[in-house]
Amino acid sequence: MAARRQHITALAAGLALVTLAGCTGDGTAVPEPPAATSGSGPGSAAASADGTTNGTTGRPAGSPSAATTAPTPQRPAPEQIRERWRTKGFTPSGPVAVFDRTAVAYGLIGKQLNLIGIDLSEGSTKWRKPAQLPADATQLSYVGTDGRDVRFLQPVAGHPLWQSQLASVDPETGHVNVISAPWAFVGNNGCAGTCYEVAPPDDLIATKTLQLDLRTAKLTPVDGSNDLGGWTALRKGIVMKLGDGAVEISVERNGKVLAPQRIAMPRWYRTTSRVRLRTTARSGGVQMVTILPAGAEEPGTSNLADAVVVTMDTARGKKLWTAPGEAMCGGFVVLDAGLAVTCRSTGTRTVVSKSDAVVAGEITYQRQRTVLSGRDARTGKVRWTYNAGANKGIDVSNPGMNAIDDRRVLLSGGAGGPVVIDSDTGKTAPAKADQVSWCLAIRRFDTAQTGWVDGRRVGQMEGLEAWQTCTPQGKATSAVPATGALGPIASKAGVDGESLTLVTQADAVVAYTTQPAATAGSAAASTSSGPAPRGPTAPRTSTTPRGPTAPKIIGPPKGSAAPTVAWKASVRPVTDVVELSGVLVYYGLDPADQLLLIGLDPRSGKQKWRQPATTSGLHPDNALTIRTFRGYVAYFQPGGQPLEGAPALLDPRNGTAVTVGGPLEYWNIPRRCTDETGKARKPEKLCAEGRVEGQWRNIELADRVTTPVPGSEDAAGSGRWVDLTWTDKSVSASRAGRTLWTRNWRQLLGADATDVGYLAWNAWEGDSDTVIATVRYNWAAGPSGDFPRLDARRSLMTVAVSISTGAVRWRRPGAALGCLSRLDSVGRLPDGAQPLLACSYTGSIGASVGRTDTDELAVPRDQQVTLLQLDPVTGKPYWSTKLGSAPDIGTVDGPSELGWLDSWRILLSSNEKPVVVDLISGAARPAKPTELGWCTSTTTFDSGVAYEQDGAPNTSRTGGALTRPCSSKGTAAAVPGRMPSGVGLDVTDTAGSSDAGPDLRVVAQSDAVVGYRIPQP
Repeated sequence: MAARRQHITALAAGLALVTLAGCTGDGTAVPEPPAATSGSGPGSAAASADGTTNGTTGRPAGSPSAATTAPTPQRPAPEQIRERWRTKGFTPSGPVAVFDRTAVAYGLIGKQLNLIGIDLSEGSTKWRKPAQLPADATQLSYVGTDGRDVRFLQPVAGHPLWQSQLASVDPETGHVNVISAPWAFVGNNGCAGTCYEVAPPDDLIATKTLQLDLRTAKLTPVDGSNDLGGWTALRKGIVMKLGDGAVEISVERNGKVLAPQRIAMPRWYRTTSRVRLRTTARSGGVQMVTILPAGAEEPGTSNLADAVVVTMDTARGKKLWTAPGEAMCGGFVVLDAGLAVTCRSTGTRTVVSKSDAVVAGEITYQRQRTVLSGRDARTGKVRWTYNAGANKGIDVSNPGMNAIDDRRVLLSGGAGGPVVIDSDTGKTAPAKADQVSWCLAIRRFDTAQTGWVDGRRVGQMEGLEAWQTCTPQGKATSAVPATGALGPIASKAGVDGESLTLVTQADAVVAYTTQPAATAGSAAASTSSGPAPRGPTAPRTSTTPRGPTAPKIIGPPKGSAAPTVAWKASVRPVTDVVELSGVLVYYGLDPADQLLLIGLDPRSGKQKWRQPATTSGLHPDNALTIRTFRGYVAYFQPGGQPLEGAPALLDPRNGTAVTVGGPLEYWNIPRRCTDETGKARKPEKLCAEGRVEGQWRNIELADRVTTPVPGSEDAAGSGRWVDLTWTDKSVSASRAGRTLWTRNWRQLLGADATDVGYLAWNAWEGDSDTVIATVRYNWAAGPSGDFPRLDARRSLMTVAVSISTGAVRWRRPGAALGCLSRLDSVGRLPDGAQPLLACSYTGSIGASVGRTDTDELAVPRDQQVTLLQLDPVTGKPYWSTKLGSAPDIGTVDGPSELGWLDSWRILLSSNEKPVVVDLISGAARPAKPTELGWCTSTTTFDSGVAYEQDGAPNTSRTGGALTRPCSSKGTAAAVPGRMPSGVGLDVTDTAGSSDAGPDLRVVAQSDAVVGYRIPQP
């Protein structure tokens, strides 16, 4: 390993930060940003077709140009920032990991490395444990955790200073358990936090990988993993290998390299024996790597044009696009909202001396010229360019670009003085004298221990980038921006009902309180905004409905006091929250991306219990959901191998779990058993489809829980809900475990129906004998395995069926229930009725690149959408409204920024012009800039476990629908003045409270689960 590091040096940027990607060029003329070179990932066609700019030749330095008409990325609103507390007594050397009431970080006390527990309420030190430096001193000091305990390397008396033992500590109490005997651990942690690379004493080349069993706490060798065969880790799970005239990038899992991607290199690569790599943090499933000669940061002269940017899809392990002649810009900016900023430079760079951190005075430039480009992160498509001219602060080796907030960066070093750049548009303005920005620098620390760097022992460790605030000239200042967006540079925490943002700074961990920077006036304006109340005008209809009387038309509800935050649970959710036996249950990810099943107290938001979980072999496009059996939560405990899980049933009241099956790779979350025809089996059993000896089998799980959880629907024998079971030939309906009927697909859809799959279904509450489902049919892969576009009129249908008999009540071709489930959260109408909403589609929907399953219909093609409110008895519309392409409600699995202004008005923010639609009458109007709502979109998350999909690894999994306050453009915003009835979970009754105080609504947001108090009208 030491030998390999003499040839490749990987230097990571921040855990939640991304370096501005790339600067380079040829000759002395100001260069043009070229089209990105397309890879095999999503969006490659767009990259090759549109990755050019309008050009900057002849344009004076400091001038922006709009290269395309791509939409502006959507970013969080600025926040007001106030310091709450800061730590004392140690120098932090890495980012914090947040737990219930404790934050954990590495820090130095003198020269001794410690793992430190920080009290979230006041910033004091709760406990500290001496920690050991890894054998590889270049490893950054991230906190490794499974979500419950923290794993760290502990010094061992009498052993060499580069040897240590693996231990775990309870973050709340500081209690330590020793896991392993002494080893020379190469890194602090690896492969999703459960694999560790170790080496014999004095030989870091003959390494091997040990797998940590989370259940037994034993370390065992991983078969066939004695070294990665020349591959070098760039970041967690991403590796690179040098070749003759090319490099290879790939995903690494458990010591194995999967699906390498070969990338041809420019001519300069063939003339050098060493390269240096700069990597960015993963964001939105994209990893960016800059490759440049090793001499670029060593004494001597190098060409600024010798570089290339490579981007990878981290979930699939495939190259997205490359940008020859571009390299990382100096300084840091967030890769957010799908934006990547790159640079192209010409001229030469001369490093005068060598130090641990190259600074401005040690570098000189000759004929330097640089152009910045804002690109789409997944396609490489250029959105704008900016000619920065000669600017020493923009070079990869000379950090001079600092973050003001998520959108603006400050560039110093130019002839015209410091400049503020809007990274969304490329527009610039001179920096004000009092402008404060966040500066970042890689640090090394002197320690009392020794580690290895480039084959030699050193008494230093590599630390994470530390933040400090700076003046426009780059000098440190004690001032803190009054507003900004700390999210990308910080960790979120919540304690005693207070929301905190933790930032690792140069001398301390600092906690800030933040709140949206909206004025009282603007908040009031947004609360009262909305369409004027309408009179008794008849709704627009396309046909006269039969059945129930159409609802009356009314205006929006009267304004009320805005909801306020009662509590916040900081473990990031990946599914919505459900209430089971008085406990809030959801899946979430801890700071180490360990999947957890979590139970919260509804009134306080405090964590009652949590259990490690896994998706096992759940298909990446099948949503992870909370599924119950007899009132217990059916889930997978982590198994022996990455894709293996052990089925278990968890009591939601106390978090205790009973294992009901052995560890296997399972395709689906356990559910009630059915026979070959789809009928429910008796007596009721639990089944899951698992892989046994290479074959998929439907496995009946152990019946170890015979008594339903008291108070659950299973215990009460409720017959309200109807279960539909789908097979490749038929569908059957059952209620309370009793099969009602089974029907062949052709009986429901017509004689020509083949290749049927369901997209959405729902029992209609207004008619206890009707179930309505949306299905797709006559849509199959061709000889090449690729799926064609789905013609909505020929292959999409909504059908209403009698629950008692299975008879078809009505069919509506081309229509989808709830607009492909996008409008499932609609509230009841003022008269108490529940509206049946659907969308009728013309045109087609295409499958995502490289994706081939039902829920992957994500690309609208020449599509037109009409929104309908249907009569559930006849299927006829009460009204219909044409909405154009309406991408927010136009696909099953594509991006959606659907928002709710209140219980009956929706916001379609992805339209060319945002639109508000009244669901009572179907009336539509342009959205106002001041309107605030609640936006909901399906989330994906990195499971850390590779699933082989289309011949490539995919660690991404589909979660649930998460919600956030948003503006009419879909960007993050202050909490609106109304809480729609369909947003969040009302827990007033579930907590058993008899007081008549404000309601409590729980919302699963993108960064936390939040409890809001809803004042009574």
